[in-house]
Amino acid sequence: VMNDFDTIRVATAYEIGGERTDRFPYAVDAPIAPVYKEFKGWKCDLRKFRRYEDFPAEFKAYVEFIERETGVPVRIISVGPDRDETIVR
Repeated sequence: VMNDFDTIRVATAYEIGGERTDRFPYAVDAPIAPVYKEFKGWKCDLRKFRRYEDFPAEFKAYVEFIERETGVPVRIISVGPDRDETIVR
């Protein structure tokens, strides 16, 4: 789905009433604006790859950002619906 984007944007924080927070509030009366981290898109079909090492650097940077932010390793990457389109790291 994301193969054709020039830029991938991920909201990492929010500006609420002039203050930055990494928590989305339950209720707020002030305008909320997301703060984005941008990644260069990989602009290729990932279905042709079968090893993590072969993925484009842009895609690996995105995956590794997700790992750092969540504290959870990404062990399985699905690039399509078929069994052979599941990459295990």
